[in-house]
Amino acid sequence: MICADFFPKREKPIYITKALKFIGEMYHDQTGQWYRAYGNENWEFDERGFMKKRYASINDLPIDQADRRL
Repeated sequence: MICADFFPKREKPIYITKALKFIGEMYHDQTGQWYRAYGNENWEFDERGFMKKRYASINDLPIDQADRRL
């Protein structure tokens, strides 16, 4: 991901950190069991706008097909 166009030009490097929460549903295994994945991610970009670090904490929760929201 390149975000350099959004960052002001500076002599010293700056680092931008973004954090987000997410939720997703996926068909996961051969038995047809659905899972909901949820968690948090933190992204850090360098002065050029390239992703420098990514930390993620993701949990999968088995759900019934009737409980799908997405």
